[in-house]
Amino acid sequence: MLFGRNRVGAGLHMFATAMVAFGTLMSATWILSVNSWMQTPAGYAINDVGQFVPHDWWQIVFNPSFPFRLVHMVLAAYLTTAFVEGHYDSHPNGAPLILFGIPNAKEKRIDYAVQIPKLSSLILKHDLNAPLNGLDTIPDDQEPPVAIVFWSFRVMLPAEDDEQDAWNCQIWAERRTHTHSRDYTCAAD
Repeated sequence: MLFGRNRVGAGLHMFATAMVAFGTLMSATWILSVNSWMQTPAGYAINDVGQFVPHDWWQIVFNPSFPFRLVHMVLAAYLTTAFVEGHYDSHPNGAPLILFGIPNAKEKRIDYAVQIPKLSSLILKHDLNAPLNGLDTIPDDQEPPVAIVFWSFRVMLPAEDDEQDAWNCQIWAERRTHTHSRDYTCAAD
């Protein structure tokens, strides 16, 4: 969507954007349905040899935890931006990307913030000067604990990187020795 914005008409760009959003929603729907079924299985039977087999596809797809997980995921994609970024205030002329800081819920600010001006607006809306709504648009009694999400995101990224490093190390070790053993010979930094 970013690179085609000025290369096609506004209507075609909007249609393409809507199709990507629809495809993403459909993908999320099926992924969450399968994952939810693994947590709350329904609509299955067990055959003579002990295998799970489909009995009712509607129950399988729309299992007990699926609707809650789908709604959570779709809403979370929209709502968590302000929490992850720690934007207590709206930014009408471009929002900074906050790399590090200490969330201060009492004062509704990020103390000691290390930030890159306007980069959040560029990443999220492809425009340095695009406005970004902050937590000031949510009533105080509905505001979630920002620090938990802010820090969880900042811990998740390096942890994810370490996991990828471990897999890369394992692949390198297997290629080097031309074996496929499960003996992990090196770990991430």
